[in-house]
Amino acid sequence: ESSQLLLAKIDDEGNWLWATSDGKGDGHDSGYSLAIDEQNDILVTGYFTKNSSFGSGENVTNFTSSGSADLFVAKYGGDSGEIIWANTATGFREGGWASVDEEYGRGIGTDSNGNVFVTGYFEGSSVEFGSISLSNSGSNYVSTNVFLSILDNGGNWISAIKTGESSSRAVSVAINSSGFAYVT
Repeated sequence: ESSQLLLAKIDDEGNWLWATSDGKGDGHDSGYSLAIDEQNDILVTGYFTKNSSFGSGENVTNFTSSGSADLFVAKYGGDSGEIIWANTATGFREGGWASVDEEYGRGIGTDSNGNVFVTGYFEGSSVEFGSISLSNSGSNYVSTNVFLSILDNGGNWISAIKTGESSSRAVSVAINSSGFAYVT
């Protein structure tokens, strides 16, 4: 059985303006958080399993999970619900007795420059945000580590950090007017 991400726009009188489903594939696709940027575009983060497709036709991005669950970040046009871009971070498991590697995007926000901040947690030996790799600080890679990652307005990973604490999780991020990120 599979599930898809639902994204919808509803006006101030409760009328559905549009709805779209995304993350089409043979696994589960769940959105955990969304934010609206200064251009009124919609940013969504969550996770997917197995194979997943975001967008359609010529504007489709396909992902294959490297483990149990991988996080995704997607940007949609606020007026249309059409996909603008999508990206993923993938994890790995090496040795130890961990049976899974999982990465969850749980909170998302944006700053005045259009950068996209994503927080969540990962379990496994490491996680890669494009060319940026973070290693798990727990023993046997079964501990979860919190991350904060940043993408530019075009959906490219530009930064990622993690906490040094193991067995921690983050579910929300907020960015103030000075560009500081706050994670809980």
